[in-house]
Amino acid sequence: MKILYVFPEPLPLPRARGIQVANTVAALAQQGLHVCLAYVPAADNSDPIAAYGLDRPRGVELIPLSRGLSAPFSKLPMHSNRLFFYRLQRWLGQEKKRGQAPLVIMVRHLKIAQALLRAYPEIPLLYEAHEVFADVAPAAKRESLAQIESTVLHDARAVIAITHAAAADLKKRYQLKRELQVLPDAVAWPAQIPQKPWQQAGQHIIYAGSFFPWKGTQDLIAAAKSLRGCRITLLGGSPERVREYQSQVAADGAELMRFAD
Repeated sequence: MKILYVFPEPLPLPRARGIQVANTVAALAQQGLHVCLAYVPAADNSDPIAAYGLDRPRGVELIPLSRGLSAPFSKLPMHSNRLFFYRLQRWLGQEKKRGQAPLVIMVRHLKIAQALLRAYPEIPLLYEAHEVFADVAPAAKRESLAQIESTVLHDARAVIAITHAAAADLKKRYQLKRELQVLPDAVAWPAQIPQKPWQQAGQHIIYAGSFFPWKGTQDLIAAAKSLRGCRITLLGGSPERVREYQSQVAADGAELMRFAD
C-alpha cells in the first residue's frame, strides 16, 4: 500500500514535530507500507529520517519539494507553501500518469489538508489532529481558521488525534458525530529506560515541547516562585525565550534549568 505523508516544512526541523514526523514515517514503513514523504529539504540536504538517529526503512521514499523560487531566482530569501503545493501537484500528476498514485494521503497541516481535499477528492485523506487550531490562533484569524478546520474534520476520510483530550475538544467544538481515533505521537522507544529517582519525583517538574503562548509554559514559570525546593526542566524553546524565563524566576523559588533544545 502506497501512502503519501505531506509535511510542508524543512526536515530535519529543530522542533518536536520534526521528530514526530520522522518517527511516524519510519513506523509506517516498518509496518510494510510504501511511504512517500513529501517535505521541504533542509539547507544542507541532510536525510530527514537519519538526522534524528533513525535507520531509514526501505519502504520510505523521499520526495524533496522546494517552497522557494526556481532558478535564476532561487537564491532570493523568500518561500511560500503555494510553491510547495504546486510542486506537490506536479509530482502527483506524474504518479497518476504512471498508474502509481498513492492510495492514501496523510497530513497534519490544516491548510494543506484543505487544499488536498479540494484538488484530490478521489484520494482518501487522513488528517492528523494535534490541537484545535482555531482556539489558539490570533483573534483576527480564528473565524476563518474555524471554517477551514470544520471543513477538514468533516470531509477527511478519517481523522486521528494525538490525545484523548484533543479528540474530545474537537468533537465538542465542531459538533462532530464521527468517531475520532486516538494515536499518540510516534517516538523512538529507548533501548534502556533509566532508573528514576521516585523518592524525589514530587520536586522534579519537566516540560517538553514548544514555548508558544497557548502551551502554558509562562504559567509554569509564574508558579515557580511558589515551588521552592523544586527543579523545573524545560526541553525545547528558543534560547531567547529561556533567558526571558530565567529572568522572571524568583531567587527563592524553584530552580529553573535548560536541559536541551
